[in-house]
Amino acid sequence: MIHFFRLHLYVVLVFIVVFGTSVHADDLIAGVYITPPKYIITENGNVEGLCIEIMRALEKTDPQIQFSLDRFMPFSRVMDELRSGVIDVYIGGAWTEEREKIYIYLQPPIYDVDLIMAVRSDDTVDVDSFDEIRSLEGDKTILSLFGTTSSKYILAQDGLKVDNDGKSLEENLDKLLYPRARFFFYHDLSLNYIVKQDAYKDKVRLLPHSYKHHSHYIVFSPMTPKSKVMMVQAALTKISESGELAAIVKKYKPNLHSQ
Repeated sequence: MIHFFRLHLYVVLVFIVVFGTSVHADDLIAGVYITPPKYIITENGNVEGLCIEIMRALEKTDPQIQFSLDRFMPFSRVMDELRSGVIDVYIGGAWTEEREKIYIYLQPPIYDVDLIMAVRSDDTVDVDSFDEIRSLEGDKTILSLFGTTSSKYILAQDGLKVDNDGKSLEENLDKLLYPRARFFFYHDLSLNYIVKQDAYKDKVRLLPHSYKHHSHYIVFSPMTPKSKVMMVQAALTKISESGELAAIVKKYKPNLHSQ
């Protein structure tokens, strides 16, 4: 059973949802960064989503595995606390060469994503390369999500104007619609989900070109006991080989162009 560990300090909720009656010493403390559909706060206050379902599948496969959800944090804080061992694991992290020197990545990856551009629905722009964006007239500001792999990737491209201040999908999409930028650069898993929500439906469209294809993983702190890491690795192998993992992922990204 997934337990709720610490109160969210960054987003005020009307209620607190408890996933279990207590947190046990052997629980794996999992970082939570609210990026739908990976982690979703539902109308009744539950935390659901793709990564929560993966946690439940791992717990079901091996009852010795128990996750407790940490307070909701910005992504950069999740990675900092993962590094220091304040939390044990983050479900749904991208691989980078720099991160691999610090964290423990389990195989196989849990799902794949493509980095794409979102624009306002009334914007007729149609670009499929950074060079085309560089050559545009007028505003060509690109929004990115602070502290994420996608943000670091877009910031590394020369000659682009990038606004890296936004710390949530909603903040960046609101800035896109204001408008304070022309593009929002992030992965297709989250963008395909959020543009279907009432606040953005028919207001935002996604350009089909993929600027980068990569995978997300279960990522462990270097401080987490090896025995716990290996326990989750064994369970992950089982749900991957059985097809259960693929079935969970398909619910959240059934028809994306990256599939």
